[in-house]
Amino acid sequence: MHDHDTGNDGHQSVSSESSTSTDQTGTHNTNVSNDSSISLARAETRAVNRSKMLVLLVIALAAAACGCATYFFTKTEEEEDFHSQVSDVIGRVN
Repeated sequence: MHDHDTGNDGHQSVSSESSTSTDQTGTHNTNVSNDSSISLARAETRAVNRSKMLVLLVIALAAAACGCATYFFTKTEEEEDFHSQVSDVIGRVN
């Protein structure tokens, strides 16, 4: 680099050298930034997958709870209907 040049060539040399330094530093910063972006992306992917599993678990538990409630409610209703029909038949026989 020629610090004492006052012409356009001197300025172009300075700017091209400084842009090269910036590019090298920028590339290094970009690599560090890419590494941290990849780490962040992996962490976010894990968090999203955990959220998906949690939602799936909640849906499965809700479905199981609804299924059990429906079964016990229906079972009770069917038993009551059965007993009432048997009582009616026994009442008619006697």
